Amino acid sequence: NGLGVVMEGTGARVEDSVIHQNYGSGIKIHNAGVTITRCRIFNNISPTNGGGIYAKSGKPVHIDANQILNNYAQESGGGVYVDGEQARDSVKLSGNRIEGNQSQIDGGGVWASWSSVVNNLIFSNVATEKGGGVFSTSATIDRNHIATNQSAQGGGVFGETGSCFVGSKIEKNSITGS
Repeated sequence: NGLGVVMEGTGARVEDSVIHQNYGSGIKIHNAGVTITRCRIFNNISPTNGGGIYAKSGKPVHIDANQILNNYAQESGGGVYVDGEQARDSVKLSGNRIEGNQSQIDGGGVWASWSSVVNNLIFSNVATEKGGGVFSTSATIDRNHIATNQSAQGGGVFGETGSCFVGSKIEKNSITGS
């Protein structure tokens, strides 16, 4: 029940690993160039943002082909919280299965800012406020399948200023608000 993996400064690779049942995010990245590939990241809890993965970096971060399942954030980004710090597309989330995650505020599956969210399966996530599947601000949401998510506003996706949506399939999501 300790913080899973923390990466700061210099880059690293996390591949073919299992990261589960950690408190304080499964993986936490601060201003580091990192690649996370083919990992199973599940049942992690964050008292703030990013239950499964928290990544805030202006350096290249690639989160590819992972299973990010059943994580929880007491704030935003139940599965993944990514912030490219105004270096558009420095953080790329691609080819992941993001399912069954929850957040108490926004982005049950994914909370994304200044990032690319490309070709992911984003299913059955829940946010209390906005963006059950994805909450986006100044992010690119491209070719994802976003289904059966739930929140008060934007059951599948909630997009704010500067967001770009291209070629995604968004279906069977629901809202709890009016």
